[in-house]
Amino acid sequence: RERAALPAGRVEAGPGGLTLRLRDGSLVHAAPGTALTLTNTRALRLHRGRARFSVVSDPARPFRVETPRAPVRVRGTVFDLQVEEVFVAGTGIKAAGLAVVVGVSVFTGAVLFGEGGDAVEVRAGQAALADGKGVRRVSPDAQALERAQLAQREAEAEGAALRARTAELEREAADLRARVAQLEAQLGAETPTAPAPEAGAPPPTRRRVFTFGDSSAERGALETLDWQTPAEAVQTMVPLLTRVHAALVAGETPDQELQVAIYKANSKLVEAYLEVRGKLPTHAQGNGEYAHPAFMANLVDAYLESAGQPLDEGQRAQIEALGRAYDAAWAQAQLGYGEQTVTSRKLYDELVLKAEFRAGLDRLLSGAQLALLGDEALRHVSGMDLFSPVLVFSASAKVLPGADEAKLLEQLQGTLSSLGVELALPGVDRVLADWLAAAAGPPVAEGQTWSYTLADGLRALDAQAAAFEQLTQLALPDEQRAALRDASWVVLPRLTSPE
Repeated sequence: RERAALPAGRVEAGPGGLTLRLRDGSLVHAAPGTALTLTNTRALRLHRGRARFSVVSDPARPFRVETPRAPVRVRGTVFDLQVEEVFVAGTGIKAAGLAVVVGVSVFTGAVLFGEGGDAVEVRAGQAALADGKGVRRVSPDAQALERAQLAQREAEAEGAALRARTAELEREAADLRARVAQLEAQLGAETPTAPAPEAGAPPPTRRRVFTFGDSSAERGALETLDWQTPAEAVQTMVPLLTRVHAALVAGETPDQELQVAIYKANSKLVEAYLEVRGKLPTHAQGNGEYAHPAFMANLVDAYLESAGQPLDEGQRAQIEALGRAYDAAWAQAQLGYGEQTVTSRKLYDELVLKAEFRAGLDRLLSGAQLALLGDEALRHVSGMDLFSPVLVFSASAKVLPGADEAKLLEQLQGTLSSLGVELALPGVDRVLADWLAAAAGPPVAEGQTWSYTLADGLRALDAQAAAFEQLTQLALPDEQRAALRDASWVVLPRLTSPE
């Protein structure tokens, strides 16, 4: 949800998150469940949750964020800040309980984390944590691990709730089955018997599908689609893609027979995708409907069934819950968008929700089922994972390789020029520098720029959205502002190194 900053007071982000544009032009992107209090134009308090801050530079007025552990002070930069409660095991006479941990990750510029002599300067590409032991620098990977551990604990709690609800649903289903059996026994003599199918007749089309949404168009498209056909295509493609990836990584061209086999199987997936295109909500220009949880759930369901590892009733109930949670979060997010919201931000929010659905799906599958979705090393890799929202980038991403940052910056300048943005306009240089710093990941081999992950794509898309949001606040003509707002593609700057 996006809105201008309110007067001083507490704000909480709903299921779709919240974007605040402060009076000085700074942006705060708060994740779902985040709570913060605005104290003045350049100061606020983060009580819990996670937020990304894109701070407008003002040397005369440092920007300050208070947290339960330590403040963050900055004049102009982009950084993430997260306040978490983590479980601490009891030792000796110390009881177990919850402790507050605050983490900061800096994308551009630098921040001061802490007070007085204990303050730690955290620069671009660095991270730090504050807990009961004070403030200390950590590697970004270590902070990511701590966040992952927290997410795992949350997932386990959610899983326990889902399992309890599943057991309840299964009891209700058993009661209904018993009631149906009783009614059938009473009416058996009067109920006409359906004629047996003719020998060799095809089995009836699968009708028990996931729909989630309330739209009749959505339901109709999903219920009439023959899911067995794309499921068989996936069953063919998964092992073939593993071979293709191995060839490409080795610098070889996949043999023609392999390419033809993939093309034939993929054409069946494309046919299924075209059946739902325009009937499932998305901001993506391609593959958005394919990556929609309703399409993905049915594809996985049919595929696992055809592979001999079908979903059980408990898993189906959990997928239904995940899908409805996605729909609710999607609807909430749409309510927060205004006429000036850039498409890049909408697409980023959408893909984050789809990534969360996939993560939930992975958690509830058995090891054997998850293995059928493809090699773990190829999970969320562009063009290789048929069940990942990374496929949206396959239809909209423009990879920009460069041997150094100067080359990458030149390509980003070209991107803005193609939209009509005057590079000499005051403020554009700063936006470009921030964009590059936030979007570019670690170097990759020159011949491997084609291979990127969902995380790579999301990082680039988030950075692009932040850049376009800042650019639309500059003195641009309406036509250029509209071009930035409506751009539905994403550029992926990729720093290359010799192979």
